[in-house]
Amino acid sequence: MIVLNILLYVLIVCGIITVISVVVCIIIQFNRFRKGKNIEWGVLGRSFLTVLYLGAFVMLELDNYLSDVRKAGGFSEYKRKKKENEEAERLKREEKERITLAYKNGELKREELPRVLDGIKEFEFNRNIFNDDIKDFVYVENEYNEVLNDFFMRHGHIHFKHGTRVLYMPKLLNEIKHEDIVRYYLPYKHSDIQQYQTSSFSLFDDLAYPEDAQKMKHGIICIANTQVNHGVNVFIGHYFPIEEGTDESIMLQLENIINDWIAKNSFGLFYTDKSEQPEQGVSDDFADYEFWKTIYNDEIAILIEEVRERVACLQQYGVSRNLLLKMIEGKPKISRLVITRDYRIILPGYGNIEIKMEPLNKAVYLLFLRHEEGIIFKHLPDYEHELLEIYAKLKPMGINDKVRKSIGDICNPCLNSINEKCARIRGAFISQFDESLAKVYFITGFRGYPKGIKLPRKLVVWEE
Repeated sequence: MIVLNILLYVLIVCGIITVISVVVCIIIQFNRFRKGKNIEWGVLGRSFLTVLYLGAFVMLELDNYLSDVRKAGGFSEYKRKKKENEEAERLKREEKERITLAYKNGELKREELPRVLDGIKEFEFNRNIFNDDIKDFVYVENEYNEVLNDFFMRHGHIHFKHGTRVLYMPKLLNEIKHEDIVRYYLPYKHSDIQQYQTSSFSLFDDLAYPEDAQKMKHGIICIANTQVNHGVNVFIGHYFPIEEGTDESIMLQLENIINDWIAKNSFGLFYTDKSEQPEQGVSDDFADYEFWKTIYNDEIAILIEEVRERVACLQQYGVSRNLLLKMIEGKPKISRLVITRDYRIILPGYGNIEIKMEPLNKAVYLLFLRHEEGIIFKHLPDYEHELLEIYAKLKPMGINDKVRKSIGDICNPCLNSINEKCARIRGAFISQFDESLAKVYFITGFRGYPKGIKLPRKLVVWEE
């Protein structure tokens, strides 16, 4: 207890130092006043608050330390336990490093790694083949239940508020062969789509620990968020059991699960940015600043009714491209892009899909396609003449004042016109096939860096 008394004395000394510091500060300011100078009330106030804060912080830390020492039964015991804890942490780190290295060298299989999740309510998956969205749930079972399967077969995919839904795999597998869906997500499979047979599939196939399948009798799973297990990326499957019953009781179970899930995971999930945008023309990096906001704003990017209808249809099915790749053999392929003599944009590897755009949008696209190095938006005025030349080839009847003004607006980095054109270009591609493939064809880039088209130019053909 001698050590405790010493620490108490230290605490008292700290308090005295705090008081002395404040007194010294007051004396200094009083001397300034005697010499005819104004008292620096701001300095005096900040000094007082700073010293007070530091004194309070030191006293709080010492109080916590003394409390831990008392709980340990004295300073010697506290020091011994602290050393034990540090040693245990060191051994734990070394063991983790050893296991990580063993897995990396192929000495351990994935299922031999220690768990990082409980294997009861949360399960480790090797990947997420759904929409990477915490709003998608999937029905799973390790033994067939006629009542539950009949319920889901009759109700199909069940939609709840905020777009949350429960998907039923047997129904989903049948819908995957819907020709329009396959063409949208896998445009390179443009021949007889019906020849591609969907394989049998179970969500359990992607479990990191196969024995976990026996723990999920009947329930729904949402694969959301990731974690690292000894250097391996883990997808977390949140499992919620459900019991058979009447349609009303089953639906009530699902509603309760979804409501609890939304309540726990809604932070930032449904947030909409309503912050005011700066006025146009305030700086020459305005277009650069607004790029991502504009091209990924659905109200601007998805302007074509065809896009709205198709996206709505696909969302109703709940199909993801990753799931299609799992169901249908084949690897993603990037098509060549052909600019014909009459300046049509054709993708021969995707069944000769033609990407249609308004002349101004197409002129912007061809401009960026010419410049593989990309274009910095601040430098757009340097490309105005070239853009006019491209547009003249698309519309050889001549360029009027209205067109000249529009092209001038596009090349003005203080306006948002270039971003609106980029948004419409993106919309033209994603109206035809999934964005995971389309993103190499439309204009992208980071703020402050050149914007450009990622498609390797060896895949671009300009017909003579």
